[in-house]
Amino acid sequence: MAKHGDHPELPILIEQLLMDDVHTVFLKADCPPRVKRGTIGELKLVEIEESDGQWDTLRLEAIQEELVDLAHQNKQRSDCFLEIDRQGCQVVQLGDLRIACTWPPFADAREITIVRPVAKLSISDYELDERLVERLS
Repeated sequence: MAKHGDHPELPILIEQLLMDDVHTVFLKADCPPRVKRGTIGELKLVEIEESDGQWDTLRLEAIQEELVDLAHQNKQRSDCFLEIDRQGCQVVQLGDLRIACTWPPFADAREITIVRPVAKLSISDYELDERLVERLS
């Protein structure tokens, strides 16, 4: 499992949004970028002010293509791959990042959502029946 921050180098626009305290990045065509940031239990949705404000469909489409290309370029890593590729949506895993890309007709506009793991749990955290744990071991 990839550790926090363990992913291939992303397009600079995305890296700038993924500050240390950011758990999720929300990009939607013709809307300002938003991030979910803070600590567990105190996450806040924050709108990011951009200097150029050019988060249109073409830019998001180009970023999506770069992210998919990164998955293909890093196929030697077991944690970098295109998981889902359907009409209207793609899901890409890039190290510790899970990226969902949607566009019409699946969504009302082109969107990219980038999520980091918030917490790392072990099997004991799930309070499973001991017989099941033994069977899984």
